[in-house]
Amino acid sequence: MQNTDRTVNTFRNSFWGIIARIIVMLCQFGFRAFIIREIGWEYIGLNGLFRSILTVLNMSELGFASAIIYLMYKPVAENDIKEIRALLNEMRKLYRIVGLVILVVGCSIMPFFRFLVKNDTGKEVNLYILYLMYLFNSSFSYLSSAYRSTLFSAYQRSDILSKIALFMEVILYSTQAVVLYVTRNYYLYLLVFALAVIPHNFLFYVVSRKMYPDIYCEGEITQEQKDSIRSKVLPLLVHRIGGTVIISIDDMIISAFLGVTYLTTHDNYYYILSNITILLGILRGAVVASLGNKMYTSSLDDLYSTYKKVFFVWVTAVGWCACFLIGLYQPFIQFWVGSDFLYSDRIMLLLSAYFFVWQFRLIGVTMKEAAGLWEPDKWKPVIGMAFNLVVSILMVIVTKSVVGVLFPTMVVMLFIYFPWETYVLFRLVFKRDCRDYLQLTAKCVLASVISMILIYLTTSRIPYDSFGLFLLRMFMCVMIPGAIFLAFHFKSEQLKSLVADIRRVVFRRS
Repeated sequence: MQNTDRTVNTFRNSFWGIIARIIVMLCQFGFRAFIIREIGWEYIGLNGLFRSILTVLNMSELGFASAIIYLMYKPVAENDIKEIRALLNEMRKLYRIVGLVILVVGCSIMPFFRFLVKNDTGKEVNLYILYLMYLFNSSFSYLSSAYRSTLFSAYQRSDILSKIALFMEVILYSTQAVVLYVTRNYYLYLLVFALAVIPHNFLFYVVSRKMYPDIYCEGEITQEQKDSIRSKVLPLLVHRIGGTVIISIDDMIISAFLGVTYLTTHDNYYYILSNITILLGILRGAVVASLGNKMYTSSLDDLYSTYKKVFFVWVTAVGWCACFLIGLYQPFIQFWVGSDFLYSDRIMLLLSAYFFVWQFRLIGVTMKEAAGLWEPDKWKPVIGMAFNLVVSILMVIVTKSVVGVLFPTMVVMLFIYFPWETYVLFRLVFKRDCRDYLQLTAKCVLASVISMILIYLTTSRIPYDSFGLFLLRMFMCVMIPGAIFLAFHFKSEQLKSLVADIRRVVFRRS
């Protein structure tokens, strides 16, 4: 029964997460086009820059949430309410410290804006006021009741988080659209965004208290648990810094060396890519708690078998998404914001490859997080960060193109991160040889690469000047990868097991 519940939780979390994200994504795309039409494309680049800066600031969370959620898996499995209360109390204390750190450090970097923004937009805006609104939105969440959202993750109910996010995002974009249409005032538009964090966190509090009335902040964790959190926080900080520099600092490099105008074009492409990664991240978030729970309730052989099935689904989904990017990127950008914002096919293909290389290895990272393994490869992000930062700056100066930012990141993820993560995962979690896993990886990656090549060779011959041809491209992006994946995997045990899981959930008796 427990395996069935775990599978149902995973499917439920994935379903609601994806539904909520698709609806929010449609709102975002429509609203982004609305901003470009109503007040100008220049503001899009500024939005992307501020988001990147605050992503760096949010590193001050240090991974406390991940460390404490990891400690919650066992008491949740054992229904130890007293220990869960103590862990939640510790989370509240840490989050309030984090909120103050974000606020103080965020204000302290404001004098350095002139080095981060090459303002070639021609717009007269007060960057400091705009930035302070973003900063309030980021810090207030930690200072209020965001800590209670960890309960939903620990109890494998991230679908609740998705429903709350969907409700709040729809209200937010509707309100912002009305304010922007009536006033044409960018400051008021951002003020709505900044203040929306207040009702959002209030909903976290109300819903979590209703679902888990017996769980509130009370008691203190043991010294052993404090030592466990401290031992994990430093490696988590290193991983967080490395991950942030690898991904989020790209916008800062582009802004500083190529200008906000170039950043706007890049941000449109990256906006699509990042929304797809968020959709995929919902799948990862749905399985991480299940994997964490399974580590305490199943054998290593059963855990490894489940992981291979999850990995198979993950790489197949990532490969399919990469095919959709290759086939639909250019026509969608032209339809959405106009041909003036199109990249060349060469850069579009590089972005799609960058997406695949970045994403295909992340399910291994998820398994490592579920096992609480941040210490063994803590130097990996340091090495990757140093290589990526230095080489990206040098290459962007030489190439004067986004190629100089994307290519070094791909090298780091493919030749430093993936081998290191695989070694740690199999040595410390599965305690077995990884050749079987590498064969499965090679098979899944090869199917994805062949699909991507075929998609480009076929769709590049189709013009993108009509909706009918766009639908034809979409049809090909569904059918070609589907045929290739079935040809590669139709006899695999992972596919058979997945089909059995789907049948069990669909025909589950109430």
